[in-house]
Amino acid sequence: MIERFMSQFLRKRVLKNFLKVDLSQQEEEIFNSSVEGKYCPALVKGTYCAILVIPALLFLDAGIIVSVLIPVTMVAGTAWFSVSLASMKRKFEGFGLELTRSLFSAFVISLLMLLLVTVFSLTRPFWESFINNLPYQFEASLASAGMGIVIVGYLLYQIFLGSLKYDINDAMLTGQNEAAELYFKKALSVLHKTAEGLREHRNLQVANYLIGICFFEIFDRMKLTEEVEKANNLIFLPAMPQQEADVIAMDMIRRFLTLCDLTSDEKEHKPYRAISDELKCLMDNSDENQEMKDIRLSVVFEEMAALMEDKGESLFKKA
Repeated sequence: MIERFMSQFLRKRVLKNFLKVDLSQQEEEIFNSSVEGKYCPALVKGTYCAILVIPALLFLDAGIIVSVLIPVTMVAGTAWFSVSLASMKRKFEGFGLELTRSLFSAFVISLLMLLLVTVFSLTRPFWESFINNLPYQFEASLASAGMGIVIVGYLLYQIFLGSLKYDINDAMLTGQNEAAELYFKKALSVLHKTAEGLREHRNLQVANYLIGICFFEIFDRMKLTEEVEKANNLIFLPAMPQQEADVIAMDMIRRFLTLCDLTSDEKEHKPYRAISDELKCLMDNSDENQEMKDIRLSVVFEEMAALMEDKGESLFKKA
């Protein structure tokens, strides 16, 4: 019941402007999993913890809780706003949801507890005398202390979980950024050199070989076996007929475009649009001579390089 209320509150109030954006299916799945798997559970836990800490605020010195909450809130908030899973490997995405859920839960709990501390501290003159006159003060204070210890302990435990999970994920990424940087430097170099070579009107075999090398560099790191095999056909059999080579090149250009993870607006920008236009021209003008097709392909490779240089590894959908 309360999770459903939280979900509706987030969707219709907090994130309503975000939902006005035209989301892709993948983006919508990420949004739904975040709301249902992270934000709602964290808000529900935070609400329960805040309610359970109220007796400690009524019967005990709130200054003790504040002294714990201030550094905890700073740590949880700093960790939450700095953590990024953009480079997380796909097979660890479920674990990434756990990681951010732990940090977000700790942050939400600490914020709600700070809110209650503020409310009860400012309203103390109105209820303090009533609380002091209640019977069983010792028993109530003891129970309140126990509940407060449990809640603060749970809060610290969530930070511990988030920190540990973040560290193990960070260890899994050791060397990944360096490998990605090397890949893009090499791929960009090959793209530019291939475009330059094609503009020099090389013969058919050399042109096919250069095109094959270029696509091999792009697709090999993504482990796309079918595309790598097509690129190898151009590398190992550069003397194949031009028509056959053209079909392979156009298939791989089309595949590159489908792999680009861009918004509708980004697809209207020059690099992506230029590649699409040149592909259409290659398909519609099959009677063009080799020199003209090579010029078109040189433009394609230059625009591919521009896209990769601009977007980096985020250009490609996670396979």
